[in-house]
Amino acid sequence: AWYTSYLLVTSYGACIESTGTPQSNTSTPLFAKMYAIVPEHYGDYHMCEEFAKGFMDEGRWEEVFMDLYGDMPKYSYLKKEQ
Repeated sequence: AWYTSYLLVTSYGACIESTGTPQSNTSTPLFAKMYAIVPEHYGDYHMCEEFAKGFMDEGRWEEVFMDLYGDMPKYSYLKKEQ
C-alpha cells in the first residue's frame, strides 16, 4: 500500500509540475484513489492529510501538500516560510 500511495503522490506532483497550475480542484479523485489503496481508512481525510504532510516534512512533494492543504488556516505559517 505504501508504494502504491507513493506512486499516486508522485503522479499528482508531476501534474502540478507539468501544468504549472494547482490541481486542488482534482483532489477528490486523488482522495478516492487513496481510499481505494487503503480501504480501511475510507473517508478518513486526516489520513490523507497526514500522509501528504509526512512527505512534505521529509522534503518531498511540498507542492502537493501546499496545493491540497496550504490554504487551511492551521497551515498559514507554511506560506510565510516559502
